[in-house]
Amino acid sequence: MTSWFLGKKVLHEKRKREDERRGRIHAEKRLRQLSSHSVSDGAKQLVFHPIGRVLAGFRDRRGTPRQFGLASHVRSVIQLERRVQPESSLQGLEQYSHIWVLAHFHENTNSAKTQIAAKIRAPRAPERVGIYGTRTPHRHNALALSVARIESIDFSEGQIWVTGLDLLDNTPVLDIKPYISRYDSISNSLAPLWVSEDIDGVDLLDVDLDVTKEQLETVAASCDFVRSGEELALVLIEILSRDIRSRHQRSLSGSESDIYELRFDHAHVRYRISSNVTVLSVMSLRAEPR
Repeated sequence: MTSWFLGKKVLHEKRKREDERRGRIHAEKRLRQLSSHSVSDGAKQLVFHPIGRVLAGFRDRRGTPRQFGLASHVRSVIQLERRVQPESSLQGLEQYSHIWVLAHFHENTNSAKTQIAAKIRAPRAPERVGIYGTRTPHRHNALALSVARIESIDFSEGQIWVTGLDLLDNTPVLDIKPYISRYDSISNSLAPLWVSEDIDGVDLLDVDLDVTKEQLETVAASCDFVRSGEELALVLIEILSRDIRSRHQRSLSGSESDIYELRFDHAHVRYRISSNVTVLSVMSLRAEPR
């Protein structure tokens, strides 16, 4: 009788533990779901946590290239968080020349809007275009997709030094993936003429960088992402030759006396543009306080 009672008690405890285990597993599963999804107005919203951020000379949107490769000599850093264990997670990436960078447009001016315009006026487009026919940052999900050339990797510091990245300083990075030309390059791809013209360098301004070598070296010494005066000159010409003025500034422009500004890294540039919009003349170059 006693052994029967004990056996029944053991069976009861065993079932109790199994129920607790199933309940715990269900609770943990539900917790994971809640941590990655939130419900708002009946729609699920994904929540992503950045793996790092961009450290770059582009402090604001003005002057930031619209695409990868338009300022191929511009250097920046992808700083990974310690939680992603960069010493291990970056192993093997050094065998590639380029990476894809998935990031968040954190400085969008319309981030608080609930409605996103379905059609926009793209910089080179002859007429308004649907947002999905452009690469505008003003999208329903403000995700940035860019390519960068790997210059070096510091595994211990979790830093990927790259060139050509078209992202602002402090941009949250969501993921990085190696660029593989065999799969990522499509030789017979098509694009509208207004896109191809922009990429191929039509209507570049002739930049007159009338500053001394000593000035360039002095300003370069105060910068974080350029290593010489010669490199600074190359970077500034790449950026300024694209006519970085906003559409509004261009519409108001009509005098060669108009002065514009560019802040890149710790360099401050003041310049003018000729009335026929062919020549850009740098008026002054100085280092900003750190």
